[in-house]
Amino acid sequence: MGRTRPVTALIVALSGLTLLSACGNSNFFPSQTAIVALSVSPPNNVVAAGSTVNFSATGTLGNNTTEDVSGSVTWSSSNTGVATINSSGVATGVANGVSTITATANGLKVQATLLVADINGIQISPTSWTAISSGATQQFTASGTGTDTSTITNYVTWTSSDTTCATVTSAGLATFVGTPGASSCNITATIGDYSASASVGGGVI
Repeated sequence: MGRTRPVTALIVALSGLTLLSACGNSNFFPSQTAIVALSVSPPNNVVAAGSTVNFSATGTLGNNTTEDVSGSVTWSSSNTGVATINSSGVATGVANGVSTITATANGLKVQATLLVADINGIQISPTSWTAISSGATQQFTASGTGTDTSTITNYVTWTSSDTTCATVTSAGLATFVGTPGASSCNITATIGDYSASASVGGGVI
């Protein structure tokens, strides 16, 4: 019996090495400085044709720290006729339209939306909503202010200040989930540096 133990241990050790080989050592034990997660900020942005705007990339490294990797990722624009972007994440508007901005690094890919339009702010419609029952819904829309007043509902980021009062989809459809007569919150649309909010409250019949 004593002679079989080293053999058994050897088999277990070899099995472990085979498993590590199958997984790939570089992925199983990532480098301390390798980018293992990636994010882009802001998730959407807006710029006028002929002007520039910045995107930034943040990487989570193998040692669980984060750092700005904007100059290390590969940046690309899905429509260079609308916008271009350089190696540092600086995008230039070319013509009105929408382009998807992509940052790629270490096999990871994240995307953001760039709207090229001549606006100086955004506005929400309606500016307020009184919901008379839990489960009631309201479609909010966003449009630009300034030279271009086009609807940009699908390009902004929609958020609720209190999701126990109301939730909102990425397309601006809000659902009141609070208590009529008691709950209140704000629905906000954001793109780049611009944002606008509408008030939401629960009313009674």
